[in-house]
Amino acid sequence: MAFDPDRDNRLRRLESAQILGSNTSSLGVRRGRHLRGYVYRFIEMCSPQITEAAVRAAI
Repeated sequence: MAFDPDRDNRLRRLESAQILGSNTSSLGVRRGRHLRGYVYRFIEMCSPQITEAAVRAAI
């Protein structure tokens, strides 16, 4: 959630990692299908260690 600390001076930011924990997401792609550049960028944003080259090699 976004807030402006100057305008929303009655709100404060709380760390939530302890409360919410971590989440796991899965992404799936079909073998032999063309993926557009934005799909590779999205995969890299979700998991920076998975590069476009790694995805291309896997599919």
